Amino acid sequence: TVSARTLYDKIDFVFDVIEEILFTSKLDDEKRLKEIVSEQKSRTQMRLTTAGHSAAATRAMAYFSETAAFSDRSSGIDYYRMLDDLD
Repeated sequence: TVSARTLYDKIDFVFDVIEEILFTSKLDDEKRLKEIVSEQKSRTQMRLTTAGHSAAATRAMAYFSETAAFSDRSSGIDYYRMLDDLD
């Protein structure tokens, strides 16, 4: 996912940067990718720890709601478990 915030007069620059990120990123540096995964895992773990009740509610709703299932897979407990496996 790539997201950006900018002022309207800088929008062309932001699109250039997004294009550079999407099309010229080097994904063959395994050491750097491991660092990124570990960092993301740590951030997700801290977020889940501080808002465990929300994570649990989303996880429970994931069994009944496609939206909640997507949220769990992309930022919840399921996402954390995927990062843990990668790490």
